[in-house]
Amino acid sequence: MSESRALESMKEAVAIARGEMPGDACQAHIPSEVDVKAICQGLGLSQASFAARFGLSRLTLRNWEQGKRLPAAARAYLKVIEKAPDTAYDALTEGRTAAAGGCLKSSGNETSIDGGQTCRLP
Repeated sequence: MSESRALESMKEAVAIARGEMPGDACQAHIPSEVDVKAICQGLGLSQASFAARFGLSRLTLRNWEQGKRLPAAARAYLKVIEKAPDTAYDALTEGRTAAAGGCLKSSGNETSIDGGQTCRLP
């Protein structure tokens, strides 16, 4: 990073911290690489359990683990899961618990919430 760009970035950071710039001046950081297997293991979930819990097909998850294709939206989603897995799960189940029939189930490329709609996943 050039010296002038570094100085400009520092001034911008100070202005944001002081509330002098709108909050949307910050951009989300989407990592260029995500260790999918480490996220699954960190949550203590098998590949199949992870896929079912977070509305993914096992094939898609396996492809991501093997680095075949991991688009920016997927990297962002996986980062959210890594940092806030319960929040991600609650958002997908609309706060329903397994006892209330809110478990996500996955089969092939289809994922559904018990008692709810089945959605075809890419």
